[in-house]
Amino acid sequence: PFATINHAISVAAAGDTIYVDAGTFDEGTTLIPISKSLTFLGPNYLISPNGGSRVAEAIIQGNATLGLFGVNLASVTFIVKGFTFQTLQAEMRNDAKGATVTLEKNIFTGTRHDGMWFDDTYLTVQDNLFTDYATDASETIAMAVTSAPRLGTISITNNTWQNITGNGALNLTDVGGTISNNQFNGVEYYGMLIATDGLPIAPNITVSNNVFNNITNPTVGPTGNELTWGAGVRFYEATS
Repeated sequence: PFATINHAISVAAAGDTIYVDAGTFDEGTTLIPISKSLTFLGPNYLISPNGGSRVAEAIIQGNATLGLFGVNLASVTFIVKGFTFQTLQAEMRNDAKGATVTLEKNIFTGTRHDGMWFDDTYLTVQDNLFTDYATDASETIAMAVTSAPRLGTISITNNTWQNITGNGALNLTDVGGTISNNQFNGVEYYGMLIATDGLPIAPNITVSNNVFNNITNPTVGPTGNELTWGAGVRFYEATS
């Protein structure tokens, strides 16, 4: 066994599965690079956070400026299941177009500066709980296609967002895929922002069977106020 997640990842071989026991793991201010394919399983990797009877959690903390985990190779497949994240910065970011990331059966909670960022990723977000989550810089999950051609897709299904403050839940720019069967309860600004900035890649996105309750606009007064804040789904197209 290893005392830190960073150490376990550093010695693991590509394709390995890392099992993490219950406990609190504070990874400090170090961004953990993910440069090989790994499966990362907490004690609740088979138990839903949305109604399941969870066992003791593996709680991951950290305060790395760019995020706790940093995917940096397009060939990487990184699977994360069954944890609780209580980081002070983003839990994860991917700057490698075309990488594959799966987040499943995790709990994301607490106050942090920034949410997760993904550049044109094959991203699966399934059966997670985002609860009592506050961020002052970005949404819980933001993904964009930063350059053509578009490589990745999203599948965001069966998740719950509740009591989300500071920003909205999802921010997706020029992204294709599916968003279905999610619950958005008590979210500021919007449940999801679907945007295009004019890249000639014609993404198709399907949004179906989602539930939006108490989506609010916290901005008071005309300065900085957008009429579409407070929407379950907000659409935005860049004009220049």
